[in-house]
Amino acid sequence: MRRYRRALKAAMLEPTHRFHDLRHAFGTAMAGAGVPMRTLQEWMGHRDISTTQLYADYAPNPQEAALVEAAFAATSRPGVAQGSNIVPI
Repeated sequence: MRRYRRALKAAMLEPTHRFHDLRHAFGTAMAGAGVPMRTLQEWMGHRDISTTQLYADYAPNPQEAALVEAAFAATSRPGVAQGSNIVPI
């Protein structure tokens, strides 16, 4: 937990983030990316597939996807070439 807290501090994130939040973010991202539920179940170590299926319904609606795309759209930023694959953090 000390390493986790140091990582949060180094990333300038709120110390209220729980370690378990990383698991949830991972499960949601992988389900949204189309990873098969059985594979995701194994990766996450869930004994029961119904636990893994909690992540299965995640899919951003078109409006949410458009908002995220607009927020991270390439703009003229110093040091980043237009059309580059660099994703801002």
